[in-house]
Amino acid sequence: MGYNYLLFKPYIRTDITPDTILWKAEIYSPANYQSVNLVMLSDNIAVNNRRPIKYWEQLLTDNGFKFHLNFENEYSREYVIFDTELVTFTIHFYACDVSVGNNNVEIDEDLSLSLLYILDLNKSGRISPHNLINKINNAEELLVSNTHAEYLNKTVVNVLMVLERLANHCISYECDISYGILASEKGV
Repeated sequence: MGYNYLLFKPYIRTDITPDTILWKAEIYSPANYQSVNLVMLSDNIAVNNRRPIKYWEQLLTDNGFKFHLNFENEYSREYVIFDTELVTFTIHFYACDVSVGNNNVEIDEDLSLSLLYILDLNKSGRISPHNLINKINNAEELLVSNTHAEYLNKTVVNVLMVLERLANHCISYECDISYGILASEKGV
């Protein structure tokens, strides 16, 4: 016997290339070494550590670094940075892949239609994670103002927290969220 469930998951584009995916940076500098440029680069990484590779290269150039590509494959790159004539360090870039891991959120059929109604969503579609967070905030306000069905409210609030984590994850990977009601062949 099958059942229906509501599925939220990251929308994974099929046209992904090294130029369109985001890369995460890690600096490997000599112990106890500090420079103004290194501190500025570290601060930029702390502010936003997921950027397309062209933006990383532009950031290095804009900060006055001389660098060359030391290693490259499909999922990682290493650059040697020349900070001064005598000091070099490396910066590694790792491709961020939103499809790694199970980020799907499945919602039981008993709650599916109610949740779609509370979030003001159609039965299927695609939504930006920022818009989903706005809808979650609106739904939480609605639940707080409606004290009926206290058990349902607690369940829905827990589901909304899980959806908010998914939305924040998708924000960091700059991808939308797809959702829809699906039929399962699993037994109940």
